[in-house]
Parts: sequence; C-alpha cells; structure tokens
Amino acid sequence: MQTINRDNMQRIARATQVLTALCCSVIAAAEYDFFERAKYPGPGKVPGVDIYQVEQTGGPFAEGYQRRVVNWWPRHGVDIIRIDAAMPVRSWTLRDRTMDPAATAVNAELGIDELTRRLLWNQPRKFTAHLIGFRGLGNTYGNPFGVPPDYYCPAVVLRMEDGTKRCFPRGTFVEDDERYLVDLYAREMKRIRASLCQAKYTVRGELTYNANPGEPGSMQVISEHFSWISGSQSPPGENSPWVNAKQLEKTKLYRDGSVEFAENMWAYQEHAGMLMPYWDRPEQLKYDITVCGTYRDGHVYISGYAGGGYGGCGIRDAGGGPWSMLLAHEWGHGVPLQTKVDGGGGEILADACALIDDPAGVETFSNNANRPWRHCLHGSYRTGLFYGIMGDDPNWGYGLAVTLPVGQEEASLFHTLARVGEKRGLFANGIRGVGDMMGEFAARQAEFDCELQYGCRIAFLSVKRNYLEPVDRMAGLYRIPWAESPEPFGANIIRLIPGKDARKITVDFRGFFDPATYSDWRACIVAVDAKGKARYSPLWNMGPMEMEIRPGDRRCWLTVAATPYALPRLPGGGIGALFNGRHAYRYPYEVKLSACRPGTPHNMPGDTDDYELTLLGENRNRDSNLCLIADPVDSPQAAILRQTLPTVRTKVNAFKKETDRLFADGKISGGYAYTRRLVPHLQFIDQYVDQMLDGIEGHRHANGGGWVAATAEVAPTA
Repeated sequence: MQTINRDNMQRIARATQVLTALCCSVIAAAEYDFFERAKYPGPGKVPGVDIYQVEQTGGPFAEGYQRRVVNWWPRHGVDIIRIDAAMPVRSWTLRDRTMDPAATAVNAELGIDELTRRLLWNQPRKFTAHLIGFRGLGNTYGNPFGVPPDYYCPAVVLRMEDGTKRCFPRGTFVEDDERYLVDLYAREMKRIRASLCQAKYTVRGELTYNANPGEPGSMQVISEHFSWISGSQSPPGENSPWVNAKQLEKTKLYRDGSVEFAENMWAYQEHAGMLMPYWDRPEQLKYDITVCGTYRDGHVYISGYAGGGYGGCGIRDAGGGPWSMLLAHEWGHGVPLQTKVDGGGGEILADACALIDDPAGVETFSNNANRPWRHCLHGSYRTGLFYGIMGDDPNWGYGLAVTLPVGQEEASLFHTLARVGEKRGLFANGIRGVGDMMGEFAARQAEFDCELQYGCRIAFLSVKRNYLEPVDRMAGLYRIPWAESPEPFGANIIRLIPGKDARKITVDFRGFFDPATYSDWRACIVAVDAKGKARYSPLWNMGPMEMEIRPGDRRCWLTVAATPYALPRLPGGGIGALFNGRHAYRYPYEVKLSACRPGTPHNMPGDTDDYELTLLGENRNRDSNLCLIADPVDSPQAAILRQTLPTVRTKVNAFKKETDRLFADGKISGGYAYTRRLVPHLQFIDQYVDQMLDGIEGHRHANGGGWVAATAEVAPTA
C-alpha cells in the first residue's frame, strides 16, 4: 500500500502557501490524504500526536493499588489540531430549516422522518473552518425512490477556529457545501482505490443467473469485490427496490448505488488497514451478498432479514437508499476482532463497524448512554461508544474496530489494546495504559467531548448520570451507591456544584480496594467554561485532586472509571462473566469533597446550551434518558431560559394551529397524533416548555440546597 510521508507532505504544502484557499482546495487531493485518520497507524506512535504522561508510584509495573496521576489533556493531534497548509479552508453554511407545517405535511404523506430542525441559540449559521478529512462513506447516488438530494454526502471532520475538531454528518450543510464535498470525496475515493491491492477476486460457485428484473428467474450483480445474488421479482403484493418491475430506471439506479456503496466500503476499510476477506487464502473470492425479500424462479421466496459472517451475508433491503448500513453491520461479523465475543465482539463490533462507515448512526451508543456504569462493551447491540470515541485519536484511528491486530489467545478487546499499546510505545505498562484509556473515555462522556458530540447530544442529550449518597454531609464525605458502582471498564458521571465564590474545588478519592478483583480507578474533574468548552484535571486514582474554578464556568463533573490493574485469562473463555453481567465485579468508592457538593443527576437545558429545547425536540431516544429539569432561577442559565422559552411557546402554538388546519383541509393523512409523532418539536415540547417556565421560578430547599419549583411542595424534613 502506498503511503504519504508527513514530513514530505508538509514541505510540499509550505512551497504552495502563496496559493489562495481556493487553489488549496483544488490541488489538495494531490498532496493530502483526506482518509488518513481512518488508518491504523502501524507499529509505532503517530508523529505529532501526544501520548499520556504518567506518574506512577512504584514505577510502571507496581503491584496492586498505587497512586497514579496521568496528564492526558490537552493533547496535540487529538484536542489541538495544527493547521496543515494542504487542508482546504472554507466558509461553511449550516442548514437552517424552520418549523414549516406545509413541508412537514408533505413529509408525513411520504412517511419520511427527515423533519425540521433549528440551530442552537448560540450556533452561528456561517463559520470558517479547515477540512481535516472524511469520516465514513459517501455516495454519488441518492435514493431514487425517495426525495432529493441525488447524492449521499459523507460526514466530514472540520478543524474549528478554537483548534478543536468536530464531525458533521450528512444533512448538516447547505447544498453548495455538500456538492463540493461529494465531488471531492469521489476524487479522493478514486485516488485511494489506485493504491490498494490489485488482486483479482473470483465468483464462487456455478449458479446460473439469467433473468431481467420482473421476469421469473434469478439475478446476479457483479462488481470488483462483490457478488449480489437475488431473485428477479418482487414478492406478490410487494415492490422490492432491488427488482421493482414497475420502475425499472429507478431500480437500476438503486442497484448501481448499492454497488458503489459496497465498493466504497471495501476501499475505505482496506485503506484503513483491515485484513480483507481471503487475504490469507489461496483463492481470492468475491464477497457474496444475498438480497433477501426477493422472489426467485417465480415461486421461491428468499427469506430472512439480515445475517452475516466471513465472506458473505444476507440483507433485506428496506428501501432506505442505494446503500445499506445493514450491509456495513453484517460485514462487521467477518472482521478479525470478531473472535473476541466475550470482550467486545459479536453485535457490538458489528455495530461499531457500521459506525465506521456512517458516523451519523450514533443510536448504536444507546446501551452506553443508558448504563455507563456497566462495562463499556457489555451486552450486545448498541454498545460501541468506546470504539467511537477512542477512534478520534490518530494513534488508534477511526477504523479501530476493524484494523486492530488481534492475538489468537487474547480474551477481550482490552487484552489486545494492552499488548499493542505497550509494544507500540503508547504505554509503559499495557494494562495500566488501557486503564488510562478508559479514564479518558469516561471523562469525555461527561460532555460527549468528541468528534461526534452534536450527533450524540441529539440522540441522547447526555449519558445517564449518577448520584452520590452522603456518609457525612458536614464533613463532605459521600459514596457511590453499590447498585451504581461501576463494573470493570464502566464509569460514573456525577455533577459537582462549587460553593459560592469558590476559587477551586478538591476531590479526595478513596477506592474500596479488593485485591481479589484487581480493583483500581481513574477519576477526573471536568469543568466547562463560559463558551461551553470542557477542560480536565489529570486522571488519578487515590488521594486529593484540585480543579481551578474560573469566572463564567458553567458546570463541573466528577467522572470515575473502574480500571482493573490485571486482566484475567479464564480456561475456555468466559471473561464476560467477570467483566459484565449478573456476576460482574463492582468497584465501589467514596470521596471527600471540599468547596463543592454533589448535584442532580438529571438533565438541564444549560448542560447542552439547549435553551430553546432544540436538541430535546430532535432527540431520537425519548424513552431512555430524558428526565429534564429547569436550570434554577439563581443560575446564569435561567436568565437565558426566560428570554428563549416564551418565543418557543409562541412558535409551537402557531405550528400546532397550522398543522390542525392542514389536517382539517385533508392535506395531512394519518391523524393528528401520527403527525405530531413525526414532528419532533411537538413530541415533548408542549409539556417541557411549561415545565421549564415553572421550574425556573422557585427556591432552594433549606435542607441541603435542593431546588423546589414554584409549582411544587416539599416537606421541610425532606
């Protein structure tokens, strides 16, 4: 595989600095790899990317529970991105769709849940940023059976003006920006294909495929690396987009777009460093895709929905577009790390593989968001947040889940990370270094401080937070309840309320050490400044840690990750029983707080700058984590809520009135309740606007400082 030396790239870039930003964007493909951050970096550290700086009592291989302090933030290459002259710089314009009942009526008729949204109150519609690269896949085809656009814009990672990086998925920008990105993406994909392995892949088997769409028989669509096998007819009473005989032109576009998606996926992951199917076999075979839900030979229904493994899969095409994240998921069941079912494989890894291809699919994090104190790879589906956040670090890459070189006898993802990280020089001690990774992961969960932040906040607002129960409130001594104490590689996120006029807060951490469970922890204090940007203390595991409180700071968090100092190997596997599930270890602890106290675990609008309840209106997991309460009247956030919420109430009332009129005129079908389900800003906003307006009026309770809304009554002895 051809690679580009970064030093040479920088020298070339410096020689072209006299060119304008427009010229930079035109020639960038010749001198800059827009897919570089997906790559597994190889045997050493990535130049220019900082690693953890550790102070370990007793040295890196100290036994047991010893004080450890890890300076991990901010790191160049992760938190601070240097400008490369080859990065295109551009003025970007966000889509600003307004609450338009007529447009929503059309969408309701089509059954499409692509609806209105607004920008956050402090988000400028236009901004200037450098394009770092692409994250995931795009497609020059749109959905011929859907609505415009006629392309599928890839997600992009931008360097913001403050030096941080953020990912923006499809649908974020106006059409001019998206078409620019699709064109650049197509050129870049062509470039990387030319650098890939040129092995010839052959079709397996000797089946005969001889029919056209709509005729009895079967079909096979062949591309460079894939073979799509299907019936040639839709089942009776259905119209499969793959073989829709009534719309042959659209059907052809649908198949062509699906093939492009698959080949883009292959190129992207091979470029990232994945060992492609059959790389170690004498014969290189094409990957077989069976299109379920089609009709073969005029009478045989190809059943099933989805399933896959090494070398092939079956997927039922649901008509969402000429691509299929089902394919990306089922493809994930065949990647090398899948052997580690007890520690991050199975459906978790397949979901992570889908997210590599489409970072908009953050719903695959819901297990993590709802139960962060569980092992971060617990259970099955929708538990891939660790892969998503840690892939932001170029020392691991977006393709972490498919490129990590797994060992034959390694019982979990963390065994592999420990070995690889130590050998590559990222950690002095692999197992403790993996604990540091978990500590960083936990700290970033407090604010979803990662490239995928905005998508995560839309999907969940936040991970579920924990509370501390008092042991001695006067002395500032609290402990985590046993039921919420973290499992190995799980985490707690706890709100801290600094005292009035506090210049600094102190957390004295005390883990309840049990050598039989190899218990250790990584705690971190997180403060969020007036602009909503998080800053972090070092990670630490015992004793005191301080955090400066600066004027304008909005909120503070304590995060605690359970980080075993040893990783067991059990005969015959079964490590999952120790790490997660009914018999998992727990790692309890207590803290002594100075100049601060624990706060509510519930969401407040100010936590995400969501003073107009925009994120709440878009939230796609409303049954999981939405106990939203008002910011108290004595907080700076309440003043903003007082200004924004009456306007929201006026807009919602007007929207409801217009929607009722359209329904009465017969322009919306399905009933008003159905329409309201389709309109995010009416789903919960009705109840929450009034709740917020009531909630910001009230008083502190005399016993402990809890907030009592004006409409509530709480006993004096509560």
